[in-house]
Amino acid sequence: MKVVIIGAGLSGLIAAGAFGEEDISLYDPSKRFDSHKAVMRLRNTNITNYIPCALKEINVTKGIFYQGSYHHQSNIFLNNLYSMKTYGSLGERSLSELGNIKRYLIQKIRRDLIPEVIKKRILAIRSNPNRIVISYPGVKKESHEEEYDVCISTIPMPTLLNMSEGIEYDKTIFKSTRIYVTIIHLDHLNSTVHQTLYYPEGSRTSYPYRATLQENKIIIESMSDSRNSDKDVVQSFGLNYNDVDENKIITYKQDMGKIIPIENSTRKKIMRDLSMKLNVYSFGRFAIWKPIRVDQALEDIERIKMLIDVNS
Repeated sequence: MKVVIIGAGLSGLIAAGAFGEEDISLYDPSKRFDSHKAVMRLRNTNITNYIPCALKEINVTKGIFYQGSYHHQSNIFLNNLYSMKTYGSLGERSLSELGNIKRYLIQKIRRDLIPEVIKKRILAIRSNPNRIVISYPGVKKESHEEEYDVCISTIPMPTLLNMSEGIEYDKTIFKSTRIYVTIIHLDHLNSTVHQTLYYPEGSRTSYPYRATLQENKIIIESMSDSRNSDKDVVQSFGLNYNDVDENKIITYKQDMGKIIPIENSTRKKIMRDLSMKLNVYSFGRFAIWKPIRVDQALEDIERIKMLIDVNS
């Protein structure tokens, strides 16, 4: 079976591992699995069934910092305040799980054991027979078509719709919020501590929504590239900002940091049309346009494999 995977981020690598026994082509013009800079912790070790990687078991202490006070239990008010700040809508958020919890961090991925990423750009997806039109990045005139049996897309749903022939939807329904990830290195700090604070107060642009002390660095996630709050965040962990080397502070931008959910029936109908008309299966949070954890995505790839077997 010829399997085409679009997108070489973490979801693309998981899909490649899930279909490792098949004839796989993994396409992506530039993206790599290490482009994700925000905090990502796993709840179990299942990812090692798909990706050859080393995991580190950690104990994380999580709390809420609101109006100068620490809270170790969430409530309706704080949850909704945080939800509106980060997504502009109501929903159950991760700050409902506070206290001490066990998690896993990806330490290293064996690049020599993963499928080679083909640096080509997808121009279009066509049916009868199923095929993709591909070219090298920046080259518009030279392109060729490749047939496939199954396509796994991990790229954002609106991006996929733009290249999927015969499937039309209103692209304006897709909205997301850019986030900025600032990493502050604390070289003097000999630490094995993992702590996370959530910040429900403040506007979406004036104050971060989450910060994590991860051993000897602080990872600040916000919706603004302003660093006016860096000092307050460092001090909220009980540390002295004077010990920070500002020359080692790095800020990364992620354009689709927070997904704004769309109507669920519409989202599912799009995924169904892609599968039925083009044999394209959507996998990963951006492809299904829904904020999910990596652990949940691992369950999704098994569902996709089951659906492919049934359709066969």
